[in-house]
Amino acid sequence: MADLLGDPTWPQLHRRPCTDTPWPGLQCELAPDDARHLRATRLHFGPDVATPPCRPGARLAAPVLLGLPHLKTLSLFGCFVVADC
Repeated sequence: MADLLGDPTWPQLHRRPCTDTPWPGLQCELAPDDARHLRATRLHFGPDVATPPCRPGARLAAPVLLGLPHLKTLSLFGCFVVADC
């Protein structure tokens, strides 16, 4: 989240983004085996009003996605621009 939003303070501001500080681009679901735990199942970044856009210089590395094993949907709109060579 910090890399995509270009905000290194994001993890400190949103320690529990599914409950305490809900974030509009994140959807969580109860873990089927333990209803006390929530799992991130959807991430959405886009140009619409409800969700924040990616920031210039946004990055998305494979290890970040591996840390979200329950992710079902990932929507990235206008996050990465390919420059002409």
